[in-house]
Amino acid sequence: MGEEIYMSEWEWLAGYLEGEGCFRMSGGRERWLGSPEVIAVSVDQDVMMRAARIMDTAVKKRPLPSNHLGSRPLWVVRVYGDRALRVMEHVLPYMGERRSAKIQEVLTLAAQRPGPNGSPGKPRPRNERSAHTRWHTNRGAIKEDCEY
Repeated sequence: MGEEIYMSEWEWLAGYLEGEGCFRMSGGRERWLGSPEVIAVSVDQDVMMRAARIMDTAVKKRPLPSNHLGSRPLWVVRVYGDRALRVMEHVLPYMGERRSAKIQEVLTLAAQRPGPNGSPGKPRPRNERSAHTRWHTNRGAIKEDCEY
């Protein structure tokens, strides 16, 4: 019990995303044409700041509607494309069965995306940035597609 336990930042992030994260392919009906995406939403700004730092992205503030008196704003961290793939690859060894299966599904779909010349079935080069980087502000849309 007196032994110190050290946790890497990726292990911390994996633990957080196991409970609060979403792993998906964004992009409408043809998911395999979309972009890999990792999302986390919380009312705790400090937690989202730490997650954002590890994932190399920014935190977005999403206020709740004015009819929710006394509610705190939501903080959203989101990465797309190659950054999302990098996050998934780093946290995968620490995830449970359900999240691991979802990450594997997204990694497989991402590998099947059309290449730069648009031909189906050719993987994009890992350094190519995704053109599908829209910011969706509707939390309902996030929640529908993610497993919370």
